[in-house]
Amino acid sequence: MRTLLTRAATSARRHGVAALIPLVILGLVVVVVTYRQPAAPSSVSMQVVPLTFDGPGAANEFPQASPDGRFIVFQRSEKPTISTSLSGKTIYTFKEDSDWDVYRMRIDGSERVRLTDSPKVEDEPTYSPDGSMIAYRVVRNGSSDLFLMDPDGGNKRPLVADPNTEEKTPAFSPDGRRVIFYGNRAATADWNLFTVDVASRKVQQLTSGLHQDKHPQITPDGGEVIFHSDRRGVQVPLGARGKRTDTMTIFSLSLDSGQIRPLLVDDGENLQDSRHSFVSHDGRFIVYHAQTFGKDRQHPGTYRRLREDIYLMTRDGRRRINLTEHDPRLFKHPSWSADGRGIFCVFDDKAHVNVWNVGYIDVTSALQQLN
Repeated sequence: MRTLLTRAATSARRHGVAALIPLVILGLVVVVVTYRQPAAPSSVSMQVVPLTFDGPGAANEFPQASPDGRFIVFQRSEKPTISTSLSGKTIYTFKEDSDWDVYRMRIDGSERVRLTDSPKVEDEPTYSPDGSMIAYRVVRNGSSDLFLMDPDGGNKRPLVADPNTEEKTPAFSPDGRRVIFYGNRAATADWNLFTVDVASRKVQQLTSGLHQDKHPQITPDGGEVIFHSDRRGVQVPLGARGKRTDTMTIFSLSLDSGQIRPLLVDDGENLQDSRHSFVSHDGRFIVYHAQTFGKDRQHPGTYRRLREDIYLMTRDGRRRINLTEHDPRLFKHPSWSADGRGIFCVFDDKAHVNVWNVGYIDVTSALQQLN
């Protein structure tokens, strides 16, 4: 990963931000509702290597490294909804329909290439384990479908395409034979987990019920699915009006028994919304991002967002580290580097509204702390 830092420094100088780099050192289911109290999260001081350097009017999300460690695929949009606040500040808002496309770049941020280019939304890319395919989502005519393409953007073909349902966030099984995703194929108001066989296109349902089960990942041993969901039933009242919003947390589904168990539980007066978990290549650790809500003193009985951080935890959820606690920026969408020593993510420096850039964090010391 030292090569990444050298290349990133060169890329940063090209963008006029070289001062940033020297800081870097380098079936149906049965729900189990027994909550386990995890240890309080510890923290480490981490530095972020920026790999993209966009300003207002652009956003990058969901970065993921290729299995050979040479490239990153991610989604990017340059078409936000632009509005003006009461104070006269320009606000850039990126939504699900903000004309996202799939891009690829080298892991140092150089040689950015656009892999999709159509009026439709094309996003949420992920590599197959052997790097021969990219699965991604296509939104067209109000329908959200899953597609496959070659690593260079060629040979685009449908994987799951149904005009009456929506499918999102594809991820390959460890053997590459199946793709797991979430969708509303069982009931239009619910989101459940499914797999599709890449060869036969046969779809199998994994979870059911009135839940919001999302962003699934199959563990490297093939035994569990890690996902986030509103199954704990916790809502947080936000803003001056106290609008009640469902919060997510990380769950594990056993593919053998069908049992579902929570990996996290909130502690203290602050609430967290935890989502977008990724399992390490050796299956021992999980990274995810979480919004922390604290009591809003100006509006009693309501909460406000305090932070958005990336956490690293052991697979059983007992120990965890806040990787970005000492960084004032907002972070989300973590995924592992090919060598397992770092994570890619996106961050917002708060200088703009919804301007998300791709970054890299070396987590070697954090892994040692959890070992």
